[in-house]
Parts: sequence; C-alpha cells; structure tokens
Amino acid sequence: MRLSLVLVVVMFLSMSSWGISLLDGTAGARPLSFGGAYVSVGGDNESIFWNPAGIPNVEWGSLSVGYQSRFLQLNYVELYGSFRIPVKGISLLDGYGGVGLVYWSTEEEAWNDINENYGKVGASEYLIGLGYKKTFSDALSFGTVVKFSGQNVDDVSDFFFLVDVGAISTIEGIGIGLAIKNIGIGSGDNILPVGISLGAKYTVFATADNQHSVLVSGELDSVQGSGFSFKVGGEYKFTPTFWDGIVRIRLGYDTSPSKALGVLSGLGFGLDVSWYGATLAYTLFNYGFLGASHIVQLSYNFDFIGSQVKVINDTEKPVGILSVNSKLITPDGDGKNDSIAFTLKANDNVGIKWWSLELFDSGGNKVNSWSVTNAGVVTSVSKSIDWDGQGFGNTKLYDDIYTAKLTVQDLAGNQVEQLVRGLVFNLDPRNIVFVLNKEIVVSQDDKLEISLLREQQGLVYYRVVIKDLQENIIAEFKNSVKGQKGKTIQFSKIQVDFKKVNFVRGIYRIEGEFEFSGGVKKNAFPAEFEVNF
Repeated sequence: MRLSLVLVVVMFLSMSSWGISLLDGTAGARPLSFGGAYVSVGGDNESIFWNPAGIPNVEWGSLSVGYQSRFLQLNYVELYGSFRIPVKGISLLDGYGGVGLVYWSTEEEAWNDINENYGKVGASEYLIGLGYKKTFSDALSFGTVVKFSGQNVDDVSDFFFLVDVGAISTIEGIGIGLAIKNIGIGSGDNILPVGISLGAKYTVFATADNQHSVLVSGELDSVQGSGFSFKVGGEYKFTPTFWDGIVRIRLGYDTSPSKALGVLSGLGFGLDVSWYGATLAYTLFNYGFLGASHIVQLSYNFDFIGSQVKVINDTEKPVGILSVNSKLITPDGDGKNDSIAFTLKANDNVGIKWWSLELFDSGGNKVNSWSVTNAGVVTSVSKSIDWDGQGFGNTKLYDDIYTAKLTVQDLAGNQVEQLVRGLVFNLDPRNIVFVLNKEIVVSQDDKLEISLLREQQGLVYYRVVIKDLQENIIAEFKNSVKGQKGKTIQFSKIQVDFKKVNFVRGIYRIEGEFEFSGGVKKNAFPAEFEVNF
C-alpha cells in the first residue's frame, strides 16, 4: 500500500509533540495567540484544556464555537461552554463547570504500488472534557478536568482516559498558574504526553479608568518525551467609553515547535472584538515550514444579559466614601501640611459608571476637580489623590475654607454624594487656625483637643463655641483680661469632655472670636469634627 504524503506526515506528527495531537495543547483561539503562555491567564471557555482553574466565573453561562483551518488539510471544530454550579449547603461543591469538545479529521485516496485506487484512508482525533472549578477567594482557585480522547489513523485506533488538575493564585497583582496534564491510561503503546506547566502573569500597565491595559505572561513547560519549552505572550486591551465593547490584541511565542520547524514556528498572533456580550476572535499560529493555523471563534457570554437585567432593576445607590488625612494645608514648602491626601472608595453591585471629586471655596466656586469615567464593568474603586493647594491649571489658590465633594454614579444612573467640609488653606501667618487632635469621635471616653496652629501674642480675649449644623451652641469656652491694663492671656489647649456635654451623632463646627491689645479683633478659620457614637 502507498499512503499519501498527507497521511504519512499526520501519522509521524501524531507520535511527536509538534502540534498535531490535541493532547499537546493545539486548540483555543486566545491561548494559542499567547504562544501557549496561558496557564496563569485563564478566564476563557477554552481554559478547560489549558488549566481548569481558569474556567471563567460566570453566573448565566457562556458558549464558544470555533473553526481551525490548519496545514495538511487538517480542520478542527471546537466547542466550549462554561456554567455556574450552585450547590447550597455544600460549600466545596459550589463552583463553576466547563465542557469542551474538539475534533479534527482528514481523508485521502489510497493507491497501491501499481497505481490502483483501492479506497480511502483517513486520520481523526477527538478530545472531550468535563471540568470543575472551585474559587476559594479572589486570590485562589483550583480546578480539575476529566478528559476522553481518541485517535484514529487508517485502521489503527487508540483511546485515552485522562485527568488534569490546576491552580491559579493572584497576589499583589501577580498571577501564578500551575497545571499538571494528561494523567491517566490509554490503549496501545503510545507514550502519554504527561506534562507540568508553571507560569506567571502581570499587568504592566493600566490606566485609572480601565480603558487601556497591557498584560504579559510567561510559562515553563515540561512534557514527558519532549523535554522543556518556554512560552511568552502579551495582550493589549482597549475598552472604549463611547461604546460597550472591548478590543484585545495579542502576540506570543512558543519555543517547542521552533526546535524542528524553524525559528519563526511557534509565533502566535490574535485579535478579538467584544460587543454586547459577543466576542469574535481570530488567531494565527505559525508552524514553520508546515504552514500556519488559522482560528476563527465566536463566543457569547450570557452574563451580559444578566448584567443588563440587574441594571434595569437596580434602584440602590452606590456606596461612596471620602476621607482625608488632614483638614489643614499650608503649602509653604516646609514639609509640614504641604498637601492633603484624599482617599475615595466606591462600590456598586451593578457597576460604577463614573466618579468625580470636586473642590469648592467658601463662595461655592469650583477651584479644582478630578474625575474618571470607567470603561467596562467596574464594581469597586479605590483611589488616593494628593492636593497640593493648587487650582485648575496649577493656579495658586487663596486662604479660605474649602469643601470637597465626592460624586459616584452607577450604570443604572443612581447617584450618591459625600461632602468633606472645613478644609483650611492657610499661608498668611496672621490667620488664626484651629488644630484638632482627631476628626472623628467614636466614644464618650474620647477627648477632643482644640489648639492653634500658631501661638497668638497680645491676646486679651477669646471665645470658642461648638455649634451643630442648625447653629445651636452646644459648648462654649472663653477667657478675658479686657480692661486690665498691661495684661495678656495665652490660648490654652481646650479639651472637650463628651461625658459632660450632651452631643448626639452628627457634624459639629468650631468657631472662634479673638481680640488683641489695641482693640484688634479677628475670627478664626472654622473647623469641623464628627461625633459617631
């Protein structure tokens, strides 16, 4: 019998790790465009055959259908799905599931030694997987997949029953992935490509609005009978704010096929576009002198429908919290109180559309602002902003009492605001500024201490009052030597005893009147504190 060149090459490569056998990792659009450096990445339906710990966290499910046109007339059909497995009462079984099916076949005419056609011969292979993933925290997940595989070349068939296990952990922005593959049994004398993959990923760049980001990954593989190989990949992600979609471009390289097929073999490139839950992906993976593999894959994430239902039905306001490290700023370059650090935190169950931080003077004029419109679905935001005392366009501001306002709006249009009042900007040493030892009082046992930023000379009278927001005087402190010629007083630190004065939960304002020798009168810059008990 004389077989065609196609089938000779197919049978030869099926016994190697040059990218024919499905057990060698030859399916999946996004993984191959990473150059196979995918064990730490995950998040796609095809993760089931690369690292089951990367099966996506879906609530409503997702589905992928792909077609791969390869060299030697090999054509792959790929089908993947991921779904939620809600198991109440048994925490260990409450996780995510995945299924995968990949199949390829080829067939040609067969001729004997005297050029007589006696029929057709073919080759085919299938791989079926059923996976499970358990997420223990945002930083750790484990997964396993049971695989059934069969290969047929002419009249020779082999069958395999295999198991993969994997884990992914993300700590300090670095993702680590580990997978052990193809543990099992098979018919025939073929050596199973049992392997172990260890890899890492890291987002090297990301904008605050999540619109642009760059992810890189690297991986070291060891496969029985093939030795070690190194893989590296990267992905640029663009999430525009002007339409509900995502564009991703990838490039990767796998050293394994290049050992025998040329230095450019193992080079992968990929592009996908997502829009309203649907993703269309294209990947090219080069196998050197054998040719290239072209993959087209269409996916749909039904969680998009679920998210839109949540948005329509959502009436709950987002949570927005704004805090400051100090309410006093004296930007004179002495290293003390030269800036105020704002810390904002926001979260929402359907997603935060945008947030803004605005700064107003005592007259209600906006003097500075910071804002971000998020790209994609962002359910939580944590941001620190340092204010150096400047306004729009780095203009110098003036001594005054400023108010900061945080506004957060979710995808459903619900909005929340929070104010931080009493931010004192002071450069003039003649101004009288209160300094508090704490901004929030949480217990009656707390002691609030009121002092002055600068010592005041020639003082003959002062009156300090604490008012609620309705202008009711809650406490009063005063001292005077007016009319006593030649005498002055010092402003001593005031201690507020919350066991003796009736305070309720709320915001309170401290105001002060000061008089100096010669009849000069000044009012202090007001200060505020919060009672939270």
